[in-house]
Amino acid sequence: MTEKFTKRAYLTLFNLLDLKFNKTSDKELGRLLSNMNPNTFINDTSADSACYEDFCDCADNFENNEITSAYSVSIKFLEMYCNDFGFEIQKVIDDISLKEYETLFAETNKSEL
Repeated sequence: MTEKFTKRAYLTLFNLLDLKFNKTSDKELGRLLSNMNPNTFINDTSADSACYEDFCDCADNFENNEITSAYSVSIKFLEMYCNDFGFEIQKVIDDISLKEYETLFAETNKSEL
């Protein structure tokens, strides 16, 4: 995936998780969102730069700029944070549909990139 497409996929995932957090106030999800937050620092991609780097690493295996690839990268990233870093977010992962991801991806403002 191109750099711009990867960043858009990351922003889409962050926005989607933020919407889910606003509905549930799940503490584990809030903890992940605080690390992922792209709005913490000007011209940065996440509060914890490792989050964005990990997302980009997940995206490295995908060569096309298709929304299904962006969705797959997002799920892969979340599963990695669940399995490797102990974030208890499996219910959140299971609740993310391709359809809702596609809808939010279309709404993610390209000018934010």
